[in-house]
Amino acid sequence: MKEMGLGLGGGLGTIVEESGLGLGQSHSEFIDEEEEFGLQLPPPAHFKQPHNMRLSEKIQRCIIQTRCTDNLLFACSVFVGICVALLQTLPLFMNNWVFLTEPRPINKKNDNGEPLEDAFHYNTGYFQLCRHHINNHSGIVYTDEEIAPSEAAYRCHFIPFFSGEDLTDFSVASLAVITRLGIPALLQSFGSCVCVTSFMLGVIGHLNKTYYSLVSSIGYILGSIIVCTAVLMVVCVVDDELAPRMKPNSAGEPSQFSYYYGPPFFSSSLSFIPVQICACIQAFLYFR
Repeated sequence: MKEMGLGLGGGLGTIVEESGLGLGQSHSEFIDEEEEFGLQLPPPAHFKQPHNMRLSEKIQRCIIQTRCTDNLLFACSVFVGICVALLQTLPLFMNNWVFLTEPRPINKKNDNGEPLEDAFHYNTGYFQLCRHHINNHSGIVYTDEEIAPSEAAYRCHFIPFFSGEDLTDFSVASLAVITRLGIPALLQSFGSCVCVTSFMLGVIGHLNKTYYSLVSSIGYILGSIIVCTAVLMVVCVVDDELAPRMKPNSAGEPSQFSYYYGPPFFSSSLSFIPVQICACIQAFLYFR
């Protein structure tokens, strides 16, 4: 019995010792065994090699790591301010604010002896009115003698306030629109000057670290409100003059009058958004 106990004790000791050796392996030995058997843990899910990054991910990473310094904000303000100046001042000198289609009588009569009308295309701005003939717009067959070359050719005239010309034979609806655009033109000119002045004050205020930056922010807001008021007045004038003319006549025939707005209108309208960006940046630079 004693020998059996010693034998069992020796066996248990051997088992414990062998198991102890297995549990007592170091971490380096465990890794060596993984490499020996070809085992490898997968990399973390969020880890990606730089050369495997897509272009959008590189751009996002660059934006995240960019520091919002005063010089960077000032550069953004200058760039957006130049865009604002172009969006607001260039439309003042363009003559395609509104495109109108207006009927005019031609040298041809129908079976009842009534003069026929054909469509003419007009484009108007603050200071100029242009016209040209649209060929075969209404389906009327005519010859060159029935529409004079002077009528069909592209012609432009300045507003009667500047030129002193009588344009009643040149247009009816388009002339009525352009003669009422004097106040919107004056407002947009003034609002654009305010925004350009605010841009210059913003540059001076940042370079000299003065309160001009705050004045620039206020000026941007005031200038944008004035320009938006001018654009709304243009919409009101066009709608007031053309809405009654676009209704069907007493016989139920559709009107030949139509209109749509051109690039200067949308340029002036959309300038409100970058102006507010400039105002926010200038205020942030001042209080920072």
